[in-house]
This record gives sequence, structure tokens and C-alpha cells, in this order.
Amino acid sequence: MYKHTATFFRRAPIYRSLSKMPPLSNWLDRTAPWTPDQSPAQAWIRQQFPEVDEIEANRIFSAARSRKLVRIDPSTMLWSGTGDTADLDNGLAVLKAQAQTRNARLASKAARKERMAERRAASFTARHGTEPAPPRPKGGPRKNSRLDAALVVFERWKAASKIPAWPLADLIKSFVVHSGGKADTMKKYVFALRKAGRVCQQPDGQFRAN
Repeated sequence: MYKHTATFFRRAPIYRSLSKMPPLSNWLDRTAPWTPDQSPAQAWIRQQFPEVDEIEANRIFSAARSRKLVRIDPSTMLWSGTGDTADLDNGLAVLKAQAQTRNARLASKAARKERMAERRAASFTARHGTEPAPPRPKGGPRKNSRLDAALVVFERWKAASKIPAWPLADLIKSFVVHSGGKADTMKKYVFALRKAGRVCQQPDGQFRAN
């Protein structure tokens, strides 16, 4: 939910209460500059809702005026609630409908993304006879995340490989086949596995599993 929408919903009970406000002045001494202390109307808001400070009370009162929740009596210059919440109710209904539409769109997008992932996994399995490596989880600490993913590919490659030693370029290509990942990523996996001692480089430059 957007910030201004959340604020509007939070203030809705205050707006509704203002529509029933008794006659109060918003400027006691009009010969002096206006200050929050000059407004019993805004003091009434803060008394009814202690969590509201002077700045927000001024904003709420201004919004209530524009939404026709309060009006001034020219003869007494006092503000009072109108009892008319039609504009407020209409605004709430519109925002709720927008939120429902937005949530439905996000849910549809997430479901579509999940279906595409399932189709890609099924296509990879049909082509290679093995399941693709799980995606790296987003967020959280990255410590050892590359090695964890590399170990998944390594175990799959080790179970299927019949060749004991591989040149680096061929080993990377074999990892690509068994993971569905990119060559650059598989190269990083090989070096991470070598650093972890799961593969070693022989004197002739070829790599083999430990």
C-alpha cells in the first residue's frame, strides 16, 4: 500500500469524528498571528486522538475542510461538523478498490512467474534428464552461498561423469550441461570447489574430483 493511501486509511476515523465536531473556533484572536494555541478546534482533535501532534492536527483539519466534513458559520466564525461523510466514504471505497486491483495484479504476476519457472524446469529435465540446480536464494548473507550452489552442481556432475580428468574448458561446459547455468558462473563454481578441496588441478592442468 502506498504511503499516502495508508495515511488516509489511518486518518479515516479522525475524519469521521470531525464530521461530528461541536462548534469551535480555529482562530480565537484574529488580530494576532495564528498559532496552534489559537485553535480550540485543533486542540479538540488532539484531545480526542492523543497520538496526533500539532502539525498533523493542522493537516487533518485542512483536509477535513476540503472534504466538507467541517464548515464555518459566518455569523459566529465557529467551525462545526457537517455530519456529511459522503466524500470520505467515496474516497475510502475508491482506494479500497484500487488496493484490491493492485493486490490481484501482484498475485497474478507471482503465479505467472511460478508457472514459467515450472515450465523451464520441466523443459530442462526433458532435455537433459536431470533437474536443474535450485536458484540461489535472494537476500540474507551471501557467505558460502556460491559454494552451496556449486556443490549441488558438483554432486550431479560427479554422479553422471564417466571421465576421470577434464581440461578446464571442458569441465565448465560439462557443468553447464548439468546445471543449465551460464559458463561464467560455472567457472566461478569450479574455482570455488577447488578452493574447498572438492576438485583438484593435476600437474598436467586437468581437473578431477577429490
